[in-house]
Amino acid sequence: MASKPHSHTLPELLGDGVYTSVEELVSLNAHAKHLSHLKARVASQVQSGSHHSRFKGRGMEFAEVRPYQAGDDVRSIDWRVTARRQSPHTKLFQEERERPVMILCDQSASMFFGSKDCMKSVLAARSAALLAWSALSHNDRVGGIVFNEKAKLTVKPARSRKALLRYFKHLEEANNALTATSLSEGGIFDKHSFTEALIEANQVTRPGTLVFVISDFHRLDAKASQQLSALARHNELILLRCSDPLEHTLPVGGILPIRNGDDVFYLSPEEQQTHSALRAWDDNIERQLSQLAKSRNTNFWDISTGKSVDSQLHQITNQVRGVGRR
Repeated sequence: MASKPHSHTLPELLGDGVYTSVEELVSLNAHAKHLSHLKARVASQVQSGSHHSRFKGRGMEFAEVRPYQAGDDVRSIDWRVTARRQSPHTKLFQEERERPVMILCDQSASMFFGSKDCMKSVLAARSAALLAWSALSHNDRVGGIVFNEKAKLTVKPARSRKALLRYFKHLEEANNALTATSLSEGGIFDKHSFTEALIEANQVTRPGTLVFVISDFHRLDAKASQQLSALARHNELILLRCSDPLEHTLPVGGILPIRNGDDVFYLSPEEQQTHSALRAWDDNIERQLSQLAKSRNTNFWDISTGKSVDSQLHQITNQVRGVGRR
């Protein structure tokens, strides 16, 4: 059944888009309900939670009624159906199971860029919060890793609002540490931090975890790709690449204003040629992610600073069962 149209207006209490805060991330709870719930593809074990196993028996959710078979638990007989059909029928149930959710959120220097509604770093933080609230509302255990050039902060999956607030605090601290000079200080070519965060994810996630990686992937290299492949091998991996419209399309000629934090810079035509080279580099990253998505049956999506984050995630969670880039 087609989903109902969704209102894409976020609360006005959101920040200015340059930085985020715990308060802002908490406020997104009300909008997480618009996201479609991502169910696990295959059940690996039976536990409490809200995802369904293919194993049937005495469980928590009704599945169907079928004719009684030798060995069925007599306590599962549906007496109303039995009386109506004049033959014994048994109720079948689907056992419910938990599915941990792990959200990796990049707050590196290259993410501190934006020409539209917000910085890529804020887009990533808001996306992480919406996905986390959605998972927690469906009784999933939620955790995450926040990383930048200097550190990686890990919150292991838990079915706890307290743990989620701790994750939001890490997001706030890493996000608010970004400045207009972060790029020159941290270095866009420092790829070690991204790989280390992925190694950490491989160590703390258990098979069957739903893993989101939210980043611009500017630090993607061969080692990072290997770690992403390892994550995809035993988990359900969803890659969300944060981008800004300016990274894809530049006006021709003239002086171009660029927003970087609280400051506005201007690119001359000569500087725009350098930016065009960076855009070609970004296109190469996209090709690598697309190849990974196809080879590992992984979902790869773009999210943009030029669109409402909740509307983008609403669309993605509705279609995420597809494979590859959308």
